[in-house]
Amino acid sequence: MEDKTLNWLRILSIILIAFNLFWLVEDLIFIFTPWEFYLPQISAFATIVTIYWIGFSSLKQPTIFQEEQIETEIIEEKELTKIEIDIFQIVEESMKAGALYKNKNLNLSDLALHLNKNEKILSRIINTATKDNFYHYINSYRIRFFKQLLEEKQKNHLTLFGLAQECGFNTKSTFYTAFKKAEDCTPNEWLQKISPNNGIRTSKRPYKHF
Repeated sequence: MEDKTLNWLRILSIILIAFNLFWLVEDLIFIFTPWEFYLPQISAFATIVTIYWIGFSSLKQPTIFQEEQIETEIIEEKELTKIEIDIFQIVEESMKAGALYKNKNLNLSDLALHLNKNEKILSRIINTATKDNFYHYINSYRIRFFKQLLEEKQKNHLTLFGLAQECGFNTKSTFYTAFKKAEDCTPNEWLQKISPNNGIRTSKRPYKHF
C-alpha cells in the first residue's frame, strides 16, 4: 500500500493527540479564567470540523477498502495448478456420478465437506475452471438434467416446475433465471423447440406449464 494512502491516518492521530492536550488545557483554564464560557464552543466546533475532515479523507482514499477485493480478483484470475485441476475433476465426477446437484439445499460449504476440501480453495477452483460462480455451476447441471428428462419424456405427470424441483431447483424464479441464462429462452419456449415438429416428442404433449 502506498505511503500516501495512510498519510491522512497519521494526520488524524496527530489531531487526536492535539485534542487531548487541548482538553487538558481546557480543564485547567476552566478553573482559573472567565474564558470557560467560550472554550466548550471552540471545542465543539473543532470536533465537528475534524469529523467532516475524517469522512472526506476516507472517501478520497478507497484503496484501504478495495485492497481485499483487488487481492481476491487477482487470486481468482490465476491459472489452476495440476493438483487443482485434479480437484476440479473430482468435483465433476461427484456431480455426474453422485448427482449432488439434486440436493435443493446444496451449498459450497456442503460440497467442501463432502469432498473434504477447503471451502475457499474449492470456490476459487470452481470460479477459475468454469469462469462462473458456484451456484451458476450447480445450476448448469440442473438445467442439463432438466432437459434430459424432457427429451426422454420422463415424469410426464409433473409440471415444468415440478420437473425442475426434481432436478434440484428450489424456486420458480431461480429456475427461470438459470434456464434463461443457459438457453437464452424460457423453459416454455424451449419446450416448443423440442415439440413433435422437431421429431423429439410424440404428438401428445403431456407436460403442463407452470
